[in-house]
Amino acid sequence: MNPFPASRWLLLCLACACLAAGVGEPRTRPAIQVFSTGEGLPSTTVHDIRPDRDGRLWIATVEGPAVYNGRRWSTLTLPGASGSKWVRVVRQTADGSLWFGTDDGGLWRKQGDTWEHFGAQVLGSERVNTLLEVQRPGRSPALWVGTGGGGLAMLQDGVWSRLTPAEGFPDTWVWHLAETSDAAGRPVLWACTRRGLARLEAGTWRTFTTRDGLPGDETNAVVAWKEPSGAWTAVVSCWGKGLARWSLNRWVPFGADGRVPSRYFASLAVTRALQGNASLWAGSFDEGLFRWDGEAWSHIGVADGLPSNAIYGLYADSSRRPALWIGTRGGGLASLDLAGWRVVDRSLGLPSGDVTSFLEVPGSSGGTDLLVGTSKGISGWDGRRWKDAGPPSGAGIHPHVYALHRDAQGRLYMASVSGLAVLEHGRWSLLTRSDGLPSNHVNCILPSQDGGLLVGTGAGIGRVLGRRAEALAMPPQAPQPTLYALLETRDPGGGTVLWAGTRGDGLLRLSQGSWTRLGPEQGFPARSVHALLHSVDAQGRRWLWAGTSAAGLLRLELDRPGAGWERFDQETLPGFPSNAVASLKMDLLGRLLVGTKRGVARLTLHGDKPSVETFALADGLPSLSCNTAAALVDHLGHVWIGTPQGAAVLDPAREEPMPPLPPPYLDQIRVAGLPAPVQPGAVLGHRQNQLAFAFGIPRFQREESIRFRTQLEGLE
Repeated sequence: MNPFPASRWLLLCLACACLAAGVGEPRTRPAIQVFSTGEGLPSTTVHDIRPDRDGRLWIATVEGPAVYNGRRWSTLTLPGASGSKWVRVVRQTADGSLWFGTDDGGLWRKQGDTWEHFGAQVLGSERVNTLLEVQRPGRSPALWVGTGGGGLAMLQDGVWSRLTPAEGFPDTWVWHLAETSDAAGRPVLWACTRRGLARLEAGTWRTFTTRDGLPGDETNAVVAWKEPSGAWTAVVSCWGKGLARWSLNRWVPFGADGRVPSRYFASLAVTRALQGNASLWAGSFDEGLFRWDGEAWSHIGVADGLPSNAIYGLYADSSRRPALWIGTRGGGLASLDLAGWRVVDRSLGLPSGDVTSFLEVPGSSGGTDLLVGTSKGISGWDGRRWKDAGPPSGAGIHPHVYALHRDAQGRLYMASVSGLAVLEHGRWSLLTRSDGLPSNHVNCILPSQDGGLLVGTGAGIGRVLGRRAEALAMPPQAPQPTLYALLETRDPGGGTVLWAGTRGDGLLRLSQGSWTRLGPEQGFPARSVHALLHSVDAQGRRWLWAGTSAAGLLRLELDRPGAGWERFDQETLPGFPSNAVASLKMDLLGRLLVGTKRGVARLTLHGDKPSVETFALADGLPSLSCNTAAALVDHLGHVWIGTPQGAAVLDPAREEPMPPLPPPYLDQIRVAGLPAPVQPGAVLGHRQNQLAFAFGIPRFQREESIRFRTQLEGLE
């Protein structure tokens, strides 16, 4: 019987390193979070990753097991009688037992606080490579144990049995076990050995070797999945020979024209998009992580943020985020988010990871190119690659870019600490104090509604007039303010109103030739303003938004007489990440993106009080700290946020919603400060009145946004 009929490979549209998100779209790398010994791992070499039934994540390392509850790692020490701390595989079975297979200390079972050991007497070897629990209707669960030298062992109803070549099994060495189904839905067990791939179907073992099309006899990993059509696809790794897939009752070399990017793969996994399409992930022994999307291979390695190119273990769960976990040799554990933020940094060609500004400009081929300002100059995406876009080192222009602007005549303006740099007809020039600017330190640029150009400097506002500039008269309360943000709106009569965010001098307002200064004394609860934004809601109300350095996010309804400033901060808006706001942008869906010094907040504006989503390192941001005014929503709707460690990029069209929260679990009960095994229904004495409960929810993304409510029944 053919358990895997021929099936089409389907494309999974995921943004991945070395693969543009679309034709001509800027190259980015995926969001990778790394856990190492500094985060609590017992070792940086991770062989296996699996969740328990509470949703916590267990890993097997060369220095013992550890578990992650979404907030912290905890290590578990094997009993002193164990001859090895090196754990190769970890599993939890249906009865709640935890099983740990070691490199040379046999198999350990932990049930509650009780440990039990199984060694060579029943396994035939002290080395355990792989574990798999199999459950069949009407039968007791069976635990299969693949060993190194003892063959394949099985525990069922407390009785051990074992398969070796003497019983017709192909080998004494089993690298990997997996369970799938055939076309009729019947279970199929796979065992990877040094002498072929063994398959148990309907009680009979069959072994596939090079005679059946495998590129090699030593198999060490196998994965299979069901396509949306209902057909099954299987892929096997043959050590030193690459990959093969099942096609038309035969194994055939895998990949385009049989070519694979590596011949030494240690682990395989499959993820799915919301549309149901599958993507194959292959972890190599020393060349990084590869993805097959149905048409081509793409690669993620150390240059893209992986902590190591040696991949030992993969675990995929498309129902959760992050969807892929990666165990490495020497680099710890990494997680890969396939539907969140992506990153552009020095590894992809930027002159610096400190990203300070963005600008879209017309492309030479009629499309749109993107310019990224950094602390060491400008980089441009030309549809194929990131490349240097100036300014040249000999032009006398400091390379730190504070802002970028392009006028209707095609001139490019760059705000810098040495003045306002201008690129025209391929040549750079510089406007400075000697040309009329209030200061050489230019922080922001605003194209005025009257067709001119305003620049905010370290000593006031300048108006650019061709090759000259003039300083605007400033209010006597702030004669030489440092400007961070400029914005123009209209008053009810149609006149222009200029708003200026300053450092230390509050918010300045220029209307009908007269300045007004707003600070704490005038009811504006901030002295420093880093970002300004104007928006119009669905009811036609006009709002002015101000991002401040310490007072959070403020907004003012412009057309309502006597309106006061509304404040959104960590106290008034639960989940708001920081009161230090650096940037503001509205996305194409009308949501407000707020860059702060502790991540990015996305506000959905409905009713009088917005709801907030928070993005942090686990969501793919390269840094929690967002740079001042470094934000863009491009013509495709992609959100760009500049940070000191690179640009963070989010495509809302590819964003997948966060999965529902798993049930909370009770981690520990302490009585009078000591751990106590309190069972349901237990009765405590009157002196046992100091209780502490440790609980959590095992979600590995945005865990800081989870809020708990507790109630002590009978007392509250």
